[in-house]
Amino acid sequence: MPALVDGGVVVTEVAAICAYLADKFPEKRLAPEIGSADRATYYRYLFLAGNTIEPAFSPMAAGIEHPESRSV
Repeated sequence: MPALVDGGVVVTEVAAICAYLADKFPEKRLAPEIGSADRATYYRYLFLAGNTIEPAFSPMAAGIEHPESRSV
């Protein structure tokens, strides 16, 4: 599991680490400004892999076949 330790703060999960770093260092322009319309697109793609792609691939990687693969 990826983890970031920043002083007394521990952040886990890839998307959370990315968001944390982008917010901590706004001068690096790692993400659109808070309040920007582009922030919604940033969030969509930031969370896409962990919420959509990973759940679909995890069972396959573990050798588990979904009984109704079309529903996945």
